[in-house]
Amino acid sequence: MESNTTMTPTARPRILVADDEPVIRQRLQELGENLGFQTQAARDGMEAWEMYQDGRPDLAILDIYMPRMNGLTVLARIKESDPEVPVIIITGFMHYEQLIMSGGGIRPDGCIIKPMNSTQTAQLILNLARKRLESYTAVSFDEEPVEA
Repeated sequence: MESNTTMTPTARPRILVADDEPVIRQRLQELGENLGFQTQAARDGMEAWEMYQDGRPDLAILDIYMPRMNGLTVLARIKESDPEVPVIIITGFMHYEQLIMSGGGIRPDGCIIKPMNSTQTAQLILNLARKRLESYTAVSFDEEPVEA
């Protein structure tokens, strides 16, 4: 399936954060903004799916357990829509592998176990976003800029 994105090389990369816990949602939104991303936040899975469809973010961070639609369902829908969009799952449970397998076996690109470590979370976001953004430009961000 072909990617349907509106990302341009000069635009700020976009992150979608979805968690029903206001404190977690706010922390992730602030972290994304501090890392230089344009960040949208959803309170539940249905709102996250609607925001995804409207904005086509470059990366999504989804809590597994949310009202109206769980994170695994949103993960499956995002991956069906665009398999190249990195998705990070948030969970408070160490047995997330079993949860993923029970949700159809579609694997996220990363996992954050609560309580979150901000440094590790930031590194995961940056690594996955870098891969996504390099796929737009086919240029590595590790390369030195060329002066005209």
